[in-house]
Amino acid sequence: MNQNLTLSERAEQTKLTRAEEKIVETVMNNIGETAFLNGAQLANFCGVSASLVTRLIQKLGYDGFHEFKREMQEIYRQEVTPYDIYQKHLSAEGKESSSIHQFIVENMENLAALEQNNSEETIDAVARAIHSADKVYILAMFASESPARTLAHYLDRLNISHQCVFDLGLSKKIEYLQPKPEDLVIAFSFQGILKEIYEACSYIVRNGTPVVSITDTKANRLTRLSEYSLTVSVSGSVFDYSHVATTAMVTLLANRLADTFDPEYLSSRFDQIRSEWKQKGLFLNTPK
Repeated sequence: MNQNLTLSERAEQTKLTRAEEKIVETVMNNIGETAFLNGAQLANFCGVSASLVTRLIQKLGYDGFHEFKREMQEIYRQEVTPYDIYQKHLSAEGKESSSIHQFIVENMENLAALEQNNSEETIDAVARAIHSADKVYILAMFASESPARTLAHYLDRLNISHQCVFDLGLSKKIEYLQPKPEDLVIAFSFQGILKEIYEACSYIVRNGTPVVSITDTKANRLTRLSEYSLTVSVSGSVFDYSHVATTAMVTLLANRLADTFDPEYLSSRFDQIRSEWKQKGLFLNTPK
């Protein structure tokens, strides 16, 4: 069986008994609880024997319970909203554990995961793809627009042709813009994966333009469309996604991108920027 299939896709393509279908339905309908249970607890939750759960996992093509549980937790991360997470903060228990320290700890974990989940080779490959593209299109909606604008700022500094495509109607805008195979599209989307982002990227890939996704898991449909995927965690005790790690990834990518340029070009480019700052009188203290 194709190992890239989701739990739902595996269940659709496997001839299951009614009892086995009931287990899958119970898991999917209660993913917030079932994703974190061990084998015995899951069997008890579903009201079946542990051996039946084991046979079902094997039948669905998973190597073992560990792989099945990892899939469940990926599904949970895709379905949970930041407001579900913040609801815990609003409870008495959540308030006791939430603080400036807790916020910092959570985002330190997000930053550590950035290094664990992304190879230097992939980041450098994305940097080279950006450098060689005729034009870079940056796709984002809502909270993701903030780190996407930061990326656009760095591309502007390096004089790389780019265009931001944001907000509702994004998929239609992309059809109008018609990115070419020589261009590159960088798409930001996290957890649930926004339908418009996915639809735009599906259209883009069908027309031969490569896509780089910046998302929070390698196990979603957006990453499967992408030539390269960069993974960052956006979880944390805030009322919306925490983009601390996303902004760090964008900054890291910008630094690696700068390294693909000739040092003399960078020096002349920065001199040009300083000259523009000086002419426009942007700062109280004139840059040297």
